Amino acid sequence: MRAVDEAYNLVLLEGPADVAAAARSVLASLTTEYADQRRLAGEPGDAVVPLRDRHRDRWLAAIEVRTDRRVAYVDVVRPVLDRDG
Repeated sequence: MRAVDEAYNLVLLEGPADVAAAARSVLASLTTEYADQRRLAGEPGDAVVPLRDRHRDRWLAAIEVRTDRRVAYVDVVRPVLDRDG
């Protein structure tokens, strides 16, 4: 998470605003996913069974959100990189 946060700060500095907004969306999904995992890991239950198996639907949904936001970020960044290159 620290590396993602540091990368996000660089995106904020470099811009443009639409790239920063897309990066913020990726960071938000990662932060939400991480917080959800920490909360669910602390619940009583079978610690031997991995969290992804105990809450498979939530796990898959979080991956889908993260993937969708990452793809959206790349879609916003690619034209900027092509313009600057």
